Amino acid sequence: MPNKLFGYLGAILIVALLISCAPAPAIAPTPTKVAPTPTPTPKAPKVGGVLSVAQISEAPGLDPHKVPAAATVRLTEQMYDALVKLNPNMQVVPDLASSWETPDPKTYIFHLRKGVKFHNGRELTADDVKYSIERILDKKTGAMAASYFVAIDKIETPDPYTVKFLLKNPFAPFLTNLASFYAMIVPKEVVEASGDLQKVAVGTGPFKLGERVPDNVTKLERNKDYFIAGQPYLDGLNFFVTKDEAAIVAALRAKQLDFATVSPSSARLLKTEKDLKVVSSPGLAYYYLGFNGSKPPFNDVRVRQAISYAVDRQKIIDTVFWGEAVLTGPIAPSLGDWAIPVSNYPSYTPNVTKAKELLAQAGYPQGFKSTIKVSTQLQIEAAQIIQSQLRAIGIETEIVQVEWGTYVADWRASNFDMIAGSNQGRADPDEYTYFHFHSKGSANVWKFSNATVDGLAEQGRTTIDPKERKAVYAELQKEIVEQSPLLFLCAPNNFFVYQNYVKDYVPMPNIQNLSFATTWLDK
Repeated sequence: MPNKLFGYLGAILIVALLISCAPAPAIAPTPTKVAPTPTPTPKAPKVGGVLSVAQISEAPGLDPHKVPAAATVRLTEQMYDALVKLNPNMQVVPDLASSWETPDPKTYIFHLRKGVKFHNGRELTADDVKYSIERILDKKTGAMAASYFVAIDKIETPDPYTVKFLLKNPFAPFLTNLASFYAMIVPKEVVEASGDLQKVAVGTGPFKLGERVPDNVTKLERNKDYFIAGQPYLDGLNFFVTKDEAAIVAALRAKQLDFATVSPSSARLLKTEKDLKVVSSPGLAYYYLGFNGSKPPFNDVRVRQAISYAVDRQKIIDTVFWGEAVLTGPIAPSLGDWAIPVSNYPSYTPNVTKAKELLAQAGYPQGFKSTIKVSTQLQIEAAQIIQSQLRAIGIETEIVQVEWGTYVADWRASNFDMIAGSNQGRADPDEYTYFHFHSKGSANVWKFSNATVDGLAEQGRTTIDPKERKAVYAELQKEIVEQSPLLFLCAPNNFFVYQNYVKDYVPMPNIQNLSFATTWLDK
């Protein structure tokens, strides 16, 4: 097993007091006065400098409503804002809306900040919020967050700074969904002038789009009119596309990069570097092996279950993630008691005999041939282990690597037999479940449909009482794993590496970098 990345130092101070045995009464010693250690005065943030950030792949587009790729989110989350956002504890806090109230379970009223400007200089109003959410709901947009807002019946704008959402029914994840990086507020005139937002970006965020060189660098510049006074401190952000993680490690050591999110193996290499800080935190994302449920043999649940019994998830954790991951079901364990223990899942215990029996029952006693689509190095490494394990039950697989833009397009179009990938972390169980596994879920690229799963997913999002809601999601998770539309492999820890002069960066479990607005360089 790999060594722990971090240890804890402890010190025990033993003080011996020798007491004289003479008959004279003991005299209490005079306490030694020790001057208190002065608390260092926090440094005031310095304004200026450009943060160089590693981007593992090129963003296939810049439209926050259309593109699910993490490489896109890393850019759009700096250039756009939503009505509300998540803090590092995954709690919903104000963003473009300064406050809100819910007079009843089906009504949400948001009060916008006044004087917020888009990067083109126009003031944001309630009409922009209405337009953005309706654009997401428009089927022509093909928005990733469409299923987040199906409960909306009507959006009203009583005045330029008030937005009123009227829902068809109580909808527990509504606030959290509004904080999604897929629910950013955009200006109508820019969308209409450009057709979409794939190559342009005009938001209200702390940084605005500067120079963009495909497969090289995207430069963001400070938004001097950002609505939070004094922020951001940085002059800009440069996102350098560096697809080879070995090159990222070398660039961090050479101070050619200031910040990167890295794999556990790279974190191990860098933790002893005196000029670098390595930070680890439990992640909300998980890695998976997905199946195209519209294609034989993966439309047979017995085949999917057989593969689950054949895969040794712990070996993937130990080999690919250096032990820095945990077994997971549909909801990552770091979301707390929303996730049920993986001991509830029999198919998580490798059982080749059981796997072969299920394949034979499905009509594949000799196995079959298939492909696994991948793009990133971690996907490749996980797929190689799966490939070896599936061979033991007669399934021969070819690993097909494609570049990132093609991978994302193929994922969205369900153009795969099997696909290795990862789903980003979420703050609400609805985002883990309905989004991916309901028949109408926006990210149900597996073409999976099951009446029981649909019913529980719908019940979970309309149940308001937390205790009752958790009971629904416990049952839903068991059903999803039983049906195995994909295999949940593991939820890895997040590793952030940055130069010691990078100050006030605060990691988030879902790997958002919202604190870049308050990050500064002490050099």
